[in-house]
Amino acid sequence: MGERGLHQFLYVLTPTDSRVPEGIRDWVNEFATGKGITEFTCTIRQAKNVPDGIIDFADEVDADLIVLFTHGYKGIRHFLSGSVAEDVLNHTTRPVLVMPV
Repeated sequence: MGERGLHQFLYVLTPTDSRVPEGIRDWVNEFATGKGITEFTCTIRQAKNVPDGIIDFADEVDADLIVLFTHGYKGIRHFLSGSVAEDVLNHTTRPVLVMPV
């Protein structure tokens, strides 16, 4: 896969998300800088929901691995908000690594 795939960040913009691309890029730049990552790409994709956007992008770039960060909500909060990680795990054939934030 080479270096291109090691530092790819994806932000899925859904119809209910009011963030602007410039703000998203600034946020990703701050995150990457804080982690010591200097070379990366940031892709912003529109999709009807986050899990579909992640899976579609992974398929498009033929990703070897999907890495997701999760807050690990449990109980009623998990029930109300659902789990992006769980949805991705249940609907992709690609390997998925789920890590706490």
